Amino acid sequence: MSKQSLSTPILIIAYRREDTTQKVLAAVRDACPERLYVACNAPRPDRPEEAEQCADVRRLFDTVDWPCSVHRLFRDEHLCARDSISGAISWFFENEPHGIILEDDCVPSASFFRFASELLDRYADDQRVGMISGDNFQYGRHRGEASYYFSRYCHIWGWATWRDRWASYDATMSLWPSYRARVLDSLEGPLERAYWRRILDRTHAGLIDTWDYQWLFSNWLNHRVNVIPQVNLVSNIGFGAQAHHTRNLTSAANMVAGELAFPLAHPQALLPDQEADRYTFKGSYLPSPQAVVRKLMRPGRR
Repeated sequence: MSKQSLSTPILIIAYRREDTTQKVLAAVRDACPERLYVACNAPRPDRPEEAEQCADVRRLFDTVDWPCSVHRLFRDEHLCARDSISGAISWFFENEPHGIILEDDCVPSASFFRFASELLDRYADDQRVGMISGDNFQYGRHRGEASYYFSRYCHIWGWATWRDRWASYDATMSLWPSYRARVLDSLEGPLERAYWRRILDRTHAGLIDTWDYQWLFSNWLNHRVNVIPQVNLVSNIGFGAQAHHTRNLTSAANMVAGELAFPLAHPQALLPDQEADRYTFKGSYLPSPQAVVRKLMRPGRR
């Protein structure tokens, strides 16, 4: 893919981290997309140091040096993470029927672009598939013999989807009160239901400044499954003090972005891998005992 242009459009969502954004842009440069969309949030008004940081990030996109049309959405006013990121994706799909989305700390391997592009074509008309992820958090465990498996979970550190799937997204989760019981009943066990009841209740109440739990709810509400590669294809290099959510290092930080073999081998059935999803819930979502203790030990907690 590095020797010819990529016809699938790419959206990069950035803010104030020049170092990580530069690495994402370098990976995109190797893919040579014909159309690049860039959305940058504005600095916070009470953080004067962010003005220059944001300006440095925006200047990176003046260095695009391959044949490419560049479309920019540079915010004049700072938006919360939920509105900034979901608004950028909506802007992207106002202009494109499908595409790849990368945040400013998600560095993909070369395989990711071909993987996402081929599966965007393969499942374009199949409403049962919500998205294509570049992430794998199975840590070496293979799920079946195909190049990828299907999951109920939405991993968004490098992903792709279609305009018609994104059209169901609602940042406010207005349907949550009406469909709460039915969605929770579709989950596997009481622990999983209790965990997601709390998370989605808090997201609906506006107590979590995020956009991705709403996307997960949208896919569950519409009975969609999501594509997960057998090999992790994206490395999140953004863990640390400047991150919005991923401030504490975990096993998912800085994972190696590997390569897949082509041609792809496709699963025989379009069903979520329950064993993989159980592992994902326990390993990637359910807090560890150590994390619970850290939370309880924070100042002001009893």
